[in-house]
Amino acid sequence: MNAKTGKWISNVLMLAVGITLCVMWKRQDILYNIIYLIGGLFVLTGLINLLVSSRRRRKNMAGTGSTFVGTTSGIGGICIGAALLLAPAFFVGIIVYALAIFLILAGVWQFYILGYGFAPIKFPGWFYIFPIVLIVEGVVILCAGGVRESADVVVLMTGIGIILYAINSFFELGSAGMQKGRIPTATVEPSVGELTDGED
Repeated sequence: MNAKTGKWISNVLMLAVGITLCVMWKRQDILYNIIYLIGGLFVLTGLINLLVSSRRRRKNMAGTGSTFVGTTSGIGGICIGAALLLAPAFFVGIIVYALAIFLILAGVWQFYILGYGFAPIKFPGWFYIFPIVLIVEGVVILCAGGVRESADVVVLMTGIGIILYAINSFFELGSAGMQKGRIPTATVEPSVGELTDGED
C-alpha cells in the first residue's frame, strides 16, 4: 500500500465513523458504541500508518525523521485503540471530555497541515473554515455545561466534526494533487516530492 492510498483509506474510515455517529446519536448505549468505533478507527489507521512507513523505509522514500514519526504514530494509534476496545467502561466517564479535546486537536492539526504539511503548496482560505468549526465545537463542549451533560448532543457534534475533518482532508489531497504538477521540481524537493505522504 502506498502513502496516497493509505491517506484516502484513512479519510474514508473517518467519514464512515462520522456518519455512523450521526445516525446512532440517540441510542442509549451510544457512549459504549462510540468508544468501540473510535477504538477500531485508531487500530485501523495505526495499522495503515505502519504499513505506509514500512513501505517508505524499504523503498528509501523518506528521511529517517519522517519514517520514525509515521511508525511512532502507528504504534501509538494501535495502543490507544486497543485500550479503548479492551476497557470501554474505564473511558465512559471521560469520553465527553476526550471527544471535545479530540475535536480541538483535529482542528489544530488541520491548520498545521494546511499551513505546512504540503509546503510550498498554498490552499484557498476557505479550506480553513472546517478546522475553525472543529475547534469551536470542542470549546463549546468543554465550556457549556448543558451541552457537555447531554451525551447524545456531544456525540452528534463529534460525528459532524469528524465528517467535516474527512471532507476537508479529501479537499486537501485533491487540491494538492492538482497543484503538484504546477510547481517546478526544483522547488518541490524534498517536501512536496512526496506530496501524498504529507501528514494528515
